[in-house]
Amino acid sequence: MASLFFTQNQLNNIMEQGMVRQCACPTLLTRLLSDARFLNEYQRTCLENSPTDRRVHRTIERVTETVAGILESALVEVMALEGWEADDSGEFKMPEELVELQLQAINCPVQPRA
Repeated sequence: MASLFFTQNQLNNIMEQGMVRQCACPTLLTRLLSDARFLNEYQRTCLENSPTDRRVHRTIERVTETVAGILESALVEVMALEGWEADDSGEFKMPEELVELQLQAINCPVQPRA
């Protein structure tokens, strides 16, 4: 698969923050991206007993690489628009303003992050 902007650990971290903070859009994009990557890797382990099998797997490989690239570009753009930034360890953090909006949406008092 082509060069990846996000590691799987980074995607997991973004998904976790989205689930905890009730912010579904980045979470759903990261889930779709993870699934496309998984399918791409999975199809490489399939048996190929015929020319048709090989064509099927090449098709899956090509399509999942395209889809993953599109989803990754979309996630980069969404995170830039929302103001996500990577910390020194390379982990992305949901912006405080978005955390506050999510907490207000579920009627929780805003508590500062540790």
